[in-house]
Amino acid sequence: MKKLLSTLALASALTFATSFYEVNAMEITPFGAGEWDVVNVDESVYISSTFQRPGGYVTESNGGDFAVDLSFPTQFPYPGLIYVELWEDDGSKTQRVYPDKGTHTVEVSGNGGLAVWRGISSYLDGKENQAEFFIKIKGNGGQGLTYVEYLD
Repeated sequence: MKKLLSTLALASALTFATSFYEVNAMEITPFGAGEWDVVNVDESVYISSTFQRPGGYVTESNGGDFAVDLSFPTQFPYPGLIYVELWEDDGSKTQRVYPDKGTHTVEVSGNGGLAVWRGISSYLDGKENQAEFFIKIKGNGGQGLTYVEYLD
């Protein structure tokens, strides 16, 4: 009887645990780990020839890598390159975040795509141990609009 209760308790615990975790070949991985999670969306970001901060958005990040995904309707691609800067907002202090290629700016083609910043955990701070990010965006092909997803 004791063995049956132990087996039932273990089965219940595994059922509970696997409802929060994905089990892959001897490895337990929290859902979302290693995948991009959409943490914010801006449906209409204006692109001009100077860097602009769209909508005043500040998006929180848990560290690791951070990205923005720019997309355009296929019938209206942007006719140039898009430049995206990532900034950290700490209230009265803001600073640019450097992407892994060592410059301030990440280029994205006019067809859209990801601008990725890797290893940004050093920007985590505060009680929630999160980074507060916003972007500035400009283009070299005139004015346009893009849809932006913020990914963590």
